[in-house]
Amino acid sequence: MEKVRFGVIGIGNMGTSHSGWLVGNRIEGAELTAVCDIDEKRREWAKENLPGTVTVYDDYKKLLDSGKIDAVIIAVPHYLHPEIAIEALKRNIHTMVEKPAGVYVSQIRKMNEEAEKHPDVKFAMMFNQRTNPLYQKVKEILDAGTIGNLRRVSWIITSWWRTQKYYDSSAWRATWAGEGGGVLVNQAPHQLDLLQWLCGMPSLMEAHLKYGSHRNIQTVQQVLLSPVLMMHWEQTVWRSMEITEKSLLQTVSPLLLRKWISRKMYGIMNWISDRCWHW
Repeated sequence: MEKVRFGVIGIGNMGTSHSGWLVGNRIEGAELTAVCDIDEKRREWAKENLPGTVTVYDDYKKLLDSGKIDAVIIAVPHYLHPEIAIEALKRNIHTMVEKPAGVYVSQIRKMNEEAEKHPDVKFAMMFNQRTNPLYQKVKEILDAGTIGNLRRVSWIITSWWRTQKYYDSSAWRATWAGEGGGVLVNQAPHQLDLLQWLCGMPSLMEAHLKYGSHRNIQTVQQVLLSPVLMMHWEQTVWRSMEITEKSLLQTVSPLLLRKWISRKMYGIMNWISDRCWHW
């Protein structure tokens, strides 16, 4: 079987991970033939750790024009996603973009418009959670109507929080200039994608933003830290989502408190009901 030749643009944390999966025949039908990074240290790493058959570039356009790839994975800082994707699509190169799609809506629209011009070219975002057997089973159950129609969904994620070490790993992370936002453009895209994939797109969305300082980073202090998204679907379905930078332990306590209060209130209401019945 003829293999698909992949290039990876950006060999930081995620690009290194993608490169690792593509070498050594770990993915059937795919091979890594080229990588690119503007950081000399990362290029040296690639030369020392990747097979000699992988060509290393310092300019992504040189990689795209090399003729050595059929598909490309874009794993660079967020602002550059649309720009590089557009250049790849123009060259009829199958394109996979790491999330998020970008920072500015106008740039993302241009990227999508370019993709529509090339219907024979594969174009997708890296929403890898759709391949998780757990979520695939949930979708199968929901699509089949096994449990009936949805009336309420609560989506609370506490396992995707990041440590300070994670943010310190790259100078561009959690900065307005480099990343363009906080938790909603970092961890949350996977959850937002899963919610709409499983439950459909909302007709109305309301967001409550919380600003905090759980990490010593620029964006968390100024932008969304613990957003709670409340979405309205047709047919009076109510769904909510909570995405937080807090750890599980920090989130469990309020949940337990609410549960304790609910039990107390339930007991009080029963007491009042009993008294009213006897009266």
